[in-house]
Amino acid sequence: MSILDTQIWINSIDEFGESVTVRTVTDDSFSKWGDANESTSNESSIKAIVEDFNPEEDKETEGIVTNATKRFFFKPDQSNLTEGNRVVHNSITYEIVRIITREQAGSDFLIEVWGEKV
Repeated sequence: MSILDTQIWINSIDEFGESVTVRTVTDDSFSKWGDANESTSNESSIKAIVEDFNPEEDKETEGIVTNATKRFFFKPDQSNLTEGNRVVHNSITYEIVRIITREQAGSDFLIEVWGEKV
């Protein structure tokens, strides 16, 4: 993949991407009554291409199938994307359950994030 192909992905995210907020989870605990307590920091508003999962994609015959409901596609230089962090899209919060870095010819060109509604 050439640098031109990578730039096409970046331009597509800039042009067609939607605004999302990425939050870093700093504390995830429960009170003595079982209520979830969550502290977040480092909120950043960025663009990503957002896609709903196709129900046909959940029909795997082997392995563990996550309950991911959204896929987010970020630029390759996006930081703050780790499992357990949150992505907010249209006022709905999703927990990052899987991160796939797409690369070709030794360079990253896209980060795919699977999100599960919290």
